[in-house]
Amino acid sequence: MNDIAPTRFKWVGTRPIRPDGVPKVTGRAMYGADFATAGTLYGKVIRSPHAHARIRSIDTSKAEALPGVKAVVDRRATSPTINSNISARSGSRRISGT
Repeated sequence: MNDIAPTRFKWVGTRPIRPDGVPKVTGRAMYGADFATAGTLYGKVIRSPHAHARIRSIDTSKAEALPGVKAVVDRRATSPTINSNISARSGSRRISGT
């Protein structure tokens, strides 16, 4: 029971042609993340395995000594203007960097 005349809408109720459909469902389609260029740097975030832990210090010397490591970024490596704009929620009170 179709109340809409077929000439009223051009695309509604039709099956559009999808030339990229088969490569997508078979896994052969290439996306932006599939390409690597020469000199591309990759980053990794290391998080604490302890929830709500108070981190007193981080020793980055072992990470910096690994072959291929270009930089280790932590709180000390950011500029003071970035730190002052970062804020975190702790319970019901708001803590912001100075």
